[in-house]
Amino acid sequence: AVCSRYSAIKKADKSLMEDREVLRAAFENARHSILNDEFYSQFSDDDEFVRIAVKSYAANLTFASQRFRDDKEFVLFAIKNTDSLGVSNFYKHLSPHMQEDRDVVLAIAACPSDPHEFPPEQYRDDDEVGRLLADENLHEDHFTLFNMSPRIKKMWMSEEELERWGG
Repeated sequence: AVCSRYSAIKKADKSLMEDREVLRAAFENARHSILNDEFYSQFSDDDEFVRIAVKSYAANLTFASQRFRDDKEFVLFAIKNTDSLGVSNFYKHLSPHMQEDRDVVLAIAACPSDPHEFPPEQYRDDDEVGRLLADENLHEDHFTLFNMSPRIKKMWMSEEELERWGG
C-alpha cells in the first residue's frame, strides 16, 4: 500500500510504522514532497531516508534538516537529481553559504531550471556562470541571464532579447 500511496502508512499497525523496510518502500515510491508530510517529517535528518526522498524528488531537500541543506555534497546530489522545477523549489531553503558556493552556483547554472533570484550578486559578472546560463541546449531562451551584468547580457543576448529583458 505504501508503494502506491505513502500516506497509507497512517492506517497501518504501529509496528509497521516503525519498520524500516516499510518506510523505505514509502520513500522510494514518493514522487513528491514526502518529507513535508506530518508523519514522515520525523525522518528529515535520517541519512538513508532523506537520500531516497531527494533521489525520488529533489524538492524534498526543502523539508530536509538544516544539516542536509548545508552539506555541499548533498546539495550537489539534489541538484543533479532535479527535474525542471526542482532547484527553484529548494534553492531559497539552502544555507546562505551553499547558495553562494561556486560549485553549487555552477551546478545550478548547468541544469535546466534556475531560481528566480539567481545567481548571487558576486556571480552576476562571472563569464562561466554566464556561459552556462546562456547555453540554449540547457535553457529555452536567454531569460536565464536576466540577473546577470550588462556585460554578460551583451555577450549572449540578441538586440531583441536585450530590449525585452533589460540590457
